[in-house]
Amino acid sequence: MRIKRFYQSIAAAMALAAFTPGAFAAASEPTWYSKQNPGGRAGHTAVYDPTSNRMIVFGGTTAFTSGFNLNDLWYLNSANTIGPNQSWTPVALGSVSVPPARAYSSSVYNASLNEMILFGGAGGFASPCYNYVWVLSNANGQSGTPVWNNLRKFMRGGDRL
Repeated sequence: MRIKRFYQSIAAAMALAAFTPGAFAAASEPTWYSKQNPGGRAGHTAVYDPTSNRMIVFGGTTAFTSGFNLNDLWYLNSANTIGPNQSWTPVALGSVSVPPARAYSSSVYNASLNEMILFGGAGGFASPCYNYVWVLSNANGQSGTPVWNNLRKFMRGGDRL
């Protein structure tokens, strides 16, 4: 996000300079906002809910710092804006079970059912590789506490995803 803000401030200064002689001297430094956040990570998955204007972020890895896979869930509130109203919130889940920590999984968002559907991912650096689906009900947190459900438990003995 910091890089995005940096480039947006540069773009704004350049647009201003194109129409105002000497505008670069008047351009101000970007404003930085210190907030709680999920920390640096890679291999996470994220979906956007336009109804609540939230980005929902799950898991990933801290491989570049400590090497741990994660199974935490975060909301980026006011996701389509930049400024003091944008904030990160860790999500308290109502689930008894949650997906194991993983990186490089895939997810989609079903807006009509308010569900985040998660598939696959790597539990370690390269293995184990997960081959099942988890569904996060009440994904945006506005109609109730989010709850993970593992679709594997609904499969019959010989079924495979």
